Amino acid sequence: MIHVKLHAVLIDLGETLVHFAKPWEDVSYTQISEVYGYLKNSGLRVDFESFARRFVRVHEEAAARSDTFKIEIPMEEILAKTLSKFNVKDLSTEFLQAASRFYFAPEIDAWQPYTDAVETLSKLAGNQLKLGLVSNARSEWAVNEILNKYGLRRFFGVVITSAAMRIRKPRPDIFSKALRDLGVKAGESVFIGDSLEADISGARNVGMHSIYISRKPQQNPSMVSPEATVFSLTEALDTITEWSSSHAQNRQERRMPSSLPNRVLN
Repeated sequence: MIHVKLHAVLIDLGETLVHFAKPWEDVSYTQISEVYGYLKNSGLRVDFESFARRFVRVHEEAAARSDTFKIEIPMEEILAKTLSKFNVKDLSTEFLQAASRFYFAPEIDAWQPYTDAVETLSKLAGNQLKLGLVSNARSEWAVNEILNKYGLRRFFGVVITSAAMRIRKPRPDIFSKALRDLGVKAGESVFIGDSLEADISGARNVGMHSIYISRKPQQNPSMVSPEATVFSLTEALDTITEWSSSHAQNRQERRMPSSLPNRVLN
């Protein structure tokens, strides 16, 4: 049993607070179709198949680099590189951001909160815990759209994304940024996430406590040992409550004298 007085809870987004509710292949195709439609209406003179093949190739290359070096490559850069292959260059930041939003719109619609997400966040906030969200994502805009869509943004004092930081979990700086912005220490904070590598290992490496929420099998299940493993946000909340209660009881026991003095009057 962990005895700790927690002041903050940091949480992952995808497959921790929200889950993907549609077939990924269908959503992915729709994403490419949507961004292609926007680009074509803006003057792109390339057929859909050629664009899709090039985009997928550039996207896969970016994903491989991100995974290897734990860096984030925002969607705007992926789109710019894709279009440069067709001699479409010198695009404005505003144009690429708009195209990126067309791309992410179908994915935003596909994410849905777990049934116990709002209740868990409400109870954590009600217990005077500071809340932060740390997400690996290619778009900070998309993360905030998902949070706002389901009324989750109001719970978080900070929202940190790999798109804004240009680095991905488990690199320590992304966790340290969240802790610093919340004004808390690592040892008085816990991270809840569904990835042993990105979330649990990353949090432990900066000195945070960790709760692994098991949503699906992991590729390397023995790479790190979380302090607790749960299967829902409700169980994560129960674990935090137990830790805090145990800490309070432990402090009370330390204050209790080992033996009571004799009464003055017998």
